[in-house]
Amino acid sequence: MRRLLLSFWTMLMGANAALAGGWVIGGGEVLQDAYNPWFIQNTSDVSYCVQIDPNAFHLPQNLAEMRVRQALDYWKDEFSRSVSMNVNGMPVQVATQSFHLVNCLAGADITFQLGWLTDSQKTQIGDPTHFVATTVRTYYDRVNLKGKGFIYVAADSGPLKPSSNQIAAMPWNLADGGLLYRVLVHELGHVFGLVDSASLPNSLQGTGMMSGAYPEYMLNKQWAARGAEDLRMPNYFKSNADGLMSIMVSCSGGQLQATKAAFYGINPTWKCLTIDYQPGKMTVLAAADDDGETNTYQMVGTAILDGAKSFRLENSILVWLPPEQIVFPNPEQNIYTWGPMIVYETVKGIYRSVDGKITRPVLVTMPLNETRGSVIGVMDGQLWP
Repeated sequence: MRRLLLSFWTMLMGANAALAGGWVIGGGEVLQDAYNPWFIQNTSDVSYCVQIDPNAFHLPQNLAEMRVRQALDYWKDEFSRSVSMNVNGMPVQVATQSFHLVNCLAGADITFQLGWLTDSQKTQIGDPTHFVATTVRTYYDRVNLKGKGFIYVAADSGPLKPSSNQIAAMPWNLADGGLLYRVLVHELGHVFGLVDSASLPNSLQGTGMMSGAYPEYMLNKQWAARGAEDLRMPNYFKSNADGLMSIMVSCSGGQLQATKAAFYGINPTWKCLTIDYQPGKMTVLAAADDDGETNTYQMVGTAILDGAKSFRLENSILVWLPPEQIVFPNPEQNIYTWGPMIVYETVKGIYRSVDGKITRPVLVTMPLNETRGSVIGVMDGQLWP
């Protein structure tokens, strides 16, 4: 079902906006340090704890703790890889800490709250039945650039259970908490300074993990069991264009955009389009209906890519330096400092429709983990799109 697009119920929140030093739960009015990682290189140790309501979240404590550790290790490995990608050096080092599991009664820098919230937390974040998961920074030390807070993962039963009817029954039980691992990778991305992407998730292999819709997408009842079993997660800090994946998926329920249909040579009354990439080749498929089933798609054209790649680096996080901070020197000369970088790869080729009527030069930008790729071409002597 990988070609199926959903109408997402996406009231999911990450670490988005804040009043300085206070709660960060989304809003956007006062940014400043709201996007900052909770911990950078001056913090050497971070404590965390895992607390479960066993009546509302049906995964044993030991398995939940294993999935938390697994998600932390994913980001530690990814950020360690990102150091070599930043050609200008990386002034902000992220996920360098030692993470220590502690008892929640002793207090922790990060509390993983599985299926439960305090009354005051409910007041702050709003109706919890609208969330699959949310990351909330409750305190930020602007002098030492260090935060603390909690990650809430929704209950699978009881009054806090999400109201969406698209979510699988008892999802956390599947494959010993495989879906919990996936959702925690997304939420910990916010802890480490990554913001939600506006794009939609792209596959069950983890592509698009920082999409705002990713947690609910993973729990969709049509493929939750498969997603829990297959825990392959692509590398975040490099192009993932080293295997078959979708660059673009469009299936809105109406007809395709006229210029898009004309560019690829698709019947303009057809409703669905997908573009798959694999090394050296781009394949365009389309479907007349909009049910999203793979077997309704027909190949309409291909582009043979010549392998000559150009590269572009962009920062994945920015860190706002308040005037009182003591971690970085000369902050007045650099209000923002840079974090790890991610890679865009672009390759050129020639697109040809199956019927041979269309031949167009194209530039294909390889997808990164948090966003879909793009295709730029020439139609009627003009760049498209």
